[in-house]
Amino acid sequence: MNRLELAISSIKCQRFDKIYPIMKAFHRGTIFEELDLPWGEIRR
Repeated sequence: MNRLELAISSIKCQRFDKIYPIMKAFHRGTIFEELDLPWGEIRR
């Protein structure tokens, strides 16, 4: 059977420094403040 690549991705290395306290992280859905964006917002 032939092996095919389904996808190729390129992901830049990221640093996450600010971590939420556990209860805030639970309610926000992420432990990383840098990943906590309102729906549809893009940071540049």
